[in-house]
Amino acid sequence: MRSQRVTTGMPETTSGKHASPPSYKSSIPLPHGMPVASGDPTKTRRPRSSLARTLVATIGATLLALLLAQNLGLVRCPLNDVPAAEKAKLRAQWRVEAAEHQRESHAWTVERTEHEAEMREWVKERKAHDEEKEEWRRQREEEELHRLEVLRRSQGVYWTEPNGDAHCHAYGTRTYIAYLRDIPGDLNWREVCDYMPPVVIHGRALSRPDKCERNEKSEVVGVWYVDFDEPACRPYWGWIESKGCGPGQPGIERFEGRLRGIGSGEDWSTMCATAPATIGGVHFGHPSSCENRVRNSVLHSPVGRSLRLR
Repeated sequence: MRSQRVTTGMPETTSGKHASPPSYKSSIPLPHGMPVASGDPTKTRRPRSSLARTLVATIGATLLALLLAQNLGLVRCPLNDVPAAEKAKLRAQWRVEAAEHQRESHAWTVERTEHEAEMREWVKERKAHDEEKEEWRRQREEEELHRLEVLRRSQGVYWTEPNGDAHCHAYGTRTYIAYLRDIPGDLNWREVCDYMPPVVIHGRALSRPDKCERNEKSEVVGVWYVDFDEPACRPYWGWIESKGCGPGQPGIERFEGRLRGIGSGEDWSTMCATAPATIGGVHFGHPSSCENRVRNSVLHSPVGRSLRLR
């Protein structure tokens, strides 16, 4: 930067008098590019912030007016040039979809409410089931304790030897009975009968009688129906022959056969009604009917409802 001499003091004129004082303007050169203030510095400048706010408000109002005009269809949007009619159609479709969504939401709310009600009902039923199960368990424990008490107090009670009935009870089945002795007077004879140790018949242990009862002598009698190892109670069918279709029964073939091997004094009706047969590979648990046809001391029994003709 160049240095410049600055003259101090009051300059003199050629007439020897002092000149007027210099202006307050500095004669020092300013840096390059610095603006020089002009005009009267005493005048007040307008703030720049006020101008900026005015400009922003004007631009915002213009954009808002333009947006409203576009939404009302008065001005086309260059970025989304959609006709007003199509916009109205889209708005109507949106309203329909909104209504459909509202209906679906209502349906979901109803279903959720019903599901919650079902869950509460399920919880209630589950609680009742648990309570019933607990009550059943408690009763079982009480019954078991009572059974053990009955067993403890009935140690001296015993069954007599089981005896089979002279006649068969049914096909392959005979009735056996035994008497219960030395029952304490303060015990229930039915409970004692149910909790007694098993009896042995034909080598098999039978834990509980089929029924317990008192006879005319006030004796406690246990009854077993034994359906094994009773060959005397197993009569057999002789030749079974076809009699053709039954009258008034289309599609059903009638068979008849003789039941042989019935012991003397046996109830032929009971034995016949419980005697099974196999005809043409088809097993029948019992005949449809039984008839006692006495001819040369031979018992005839028809076996009906057998093979269906297809």
